[in-house]
Amino acid sequence: MENKNSLDNKDNISFIDSHCHLQDYTEEDLDIILNNCSNSNIKIFYSNCTCESDFQKNLDISQNQELLQKNNINKIIYGIGYHPWSLNYPLTNKEKWFDEFKEYIQEKLVKNNIKFFIGEIGIDGGKIKKTFSLNDQIDIFQKQLLYANENNLLVHIHCVYEWDKLYKIMSNMNLDNLIKNKKILLHSFQGKVKHINKFNNLNVYYSISSGCFNTGNYEMLKNLPLDKILFESDSPSMFNKAVYDNEKDYQHFYSETKKNNSPESIKFLCDKLAKLRNIKYEDLAKNVYNNSLEVLKEFL
Repeated sequence: MENKNSLDNKDNISFIDSHCHLQDYTEEDLDIILNNCSNSNIKIFYSNCTCESDFQKNLDISQNQELLQKNNINKIIYGIGYHPWSLNYPLTNKEKWFDEFKEYIQEKLVKNNIKFFIGEIGIDGGKIKKTFSLNDQIDIFQKQLLYANENNLLVHIHCVYEWDKLYKIMSNMNLDNLIKNKKILLHSFQGKVKHINKFNNLNVYYSISSGCFNTGNYEMLKNLPLDKILFESDSPSMFNKAVYDNEKDYQHFYSETKKNNSPESIKFLCDKLAKLRNIKYEDLAKNVYNNSLEVLKEFL
């Protein structure tokens, strides 16, 4: 089913969804979403795991050539990692979880020549720290981050409220490979201007979702370095009406019951950011697409 929205076919501009969770859609919804994305020239996705129950499901989706070909999708890039909201297994299996994690990667990915990244991992200072302490989160995060550095793997990092702590952790670790090779993506970045000045030292990319478009973030959005911006949906979560001017642009995938986001949102957050920074939509879209191609090189 083809959907038309107010930005469709605008100079035939292409986008890459730098961070999403395709395994969280139902099979039926995923088929519809990918078809709509293809019609909107969004044909490459970085799909992140959050816990062990995602590992195989997300891998199966990324390797499903029939699904990709049917919907004219170029590539779904597989990410594997433990999200700070999903640490039950690592914390109840402290002696073996990391060995099992590395073994899964070796047996399922490395031996089958499947290119992958580490994500979504990170720390969260929100309500979840009542369930998983910040110290426990940091321990699991650091193990995965060091693994990414040792193996020169792109990493997608989640952070809520703890940007100063995150920078301190990362700047005190040996992350030479990640920094030198520009392999750190800060997902749905919502730090302050002062944090941009710090994280620039780590050569990071700032991935922007619709969730970033709250008025308190506007000064930060105006100061992001243009050569380090990526666009993401974080779908199917992170829906934010603030990036849409017309309800018809999201009503085909959003409902009060499902509350689904779609990768199509990145076209609208591009439009919103272009207006905020007084840049032509087409220029910003092409600039971010070129940034995305830099990140994508190793996966082609």
